[in-house]
Amino acid sequence: MSIAVREADLANDRDEIISFCRENLPNRPDAARFDWLYLRNPFGAARALMARDNATGKTVGVASAFPRDFWVACQRVRVWVLGDFCISEECRSLGPAVTLQRACMASLPSSDWWYDFPSVNMVAVYRRIGVPVFGKQIRHVKVLRRDRAARALGALAATTVSSFGDWNLRRSCDRSARLTYSMHQGPFGGEFTDLDARAATEQHVQGLRTAEFLNWRYRSNSDKEHLVFTARQGTNLTGCLIVKLQDEEATITDFFAIDEKNTLTGLIGRLVSFLFDTTVKRLNAPVMAGSGLTQYFRLAGFIPRESAPVMVCGPHPPRNWLLMQGDRES
Repeated sequence: MSIAVREADLANDRDEIISFCRENLPNRPDAARFDWLYLRNPFGAARALMARDNATGKTVGVASAFPRDFWVACQRVRVWVLGDFCISEECRSLGPAVTLQRACMASLPSSDWWYDFPSVNMVAVYRRIGVPVFGKQIRHVKVLRRDRAARALGALAATTVSSFGDWNLRRSCDRSARLTYSMHQGPFGGEFTDLDARAATEQHVQGLRTAEFLNWRYRSNSDKEHLVFTARQGTNLTGCLIVKLQDEEATITDFFAIDEKNTLTGLIGRLVSFLFDTTVKRLNAPVMAGSGLTQYFRLAGFIPRESAPVMVCGPHPPRNWLLMQGDRES
């Protein structure tokens, strides 16, 4: 099959992109998501490419890139996250996918970095293009309550680890008694922008969490329920933990703080106390392999489960990326 790839016009091609993605992506995105994600991103509008069959003129693929600003060595740098890559069912062979993804990568500024959380099929596409897997994101899980039928030794071991983690959380909360923890409701204000700048370090490459971004990501994205927990020293904001709730699962999507160790364990302790009064059975924390945060999640009773590949590409990217669930766009 011969295909031609062009850059989409987000206004004129809006309806076709929405329709194509809705037919070919498992989450079946709608018009509200398109306007929110493609047009109202506080870091700028998305870029989208469309592939057409030269013989029929029919759209057979879409690939998108969304701008983000990251802290790199305490400097603000433009980065792109790839997402919404899809090929129509009748064209799902390696050739069209490779052509479209090559074009998507070439459409981005050569000096910018980009990252992706690819599916298994997309890893094969990257392999053909010659882009190696950069790292892995590991899902850590803390068991909050056991199903009655879960009598297997593995479930018992998970519960034991989680209970030991609860003891560690209580100790950590006692040590960090100078901090107070509470749930934050309503919009994010300027103190979150200030905290984000103060939390930037030389150790991590991490996305900006300005108030504008947080309000866009977690307040105007109405199809998901998020809880926000904060840590303060007196009246000063020192840490923030954001959690997505979905049925019996809770997932930590964002965390940033000045003192990562004591603040993270204290916030997790506050979160776990809250979740014990809900129907949530498992608390998930996807963390990059090798991240300094991993040790704190382990001490809090999280155990590692499956891993997923992460791609990072661009001119000489650093290794210490802190990518969490809130850094995904698909």
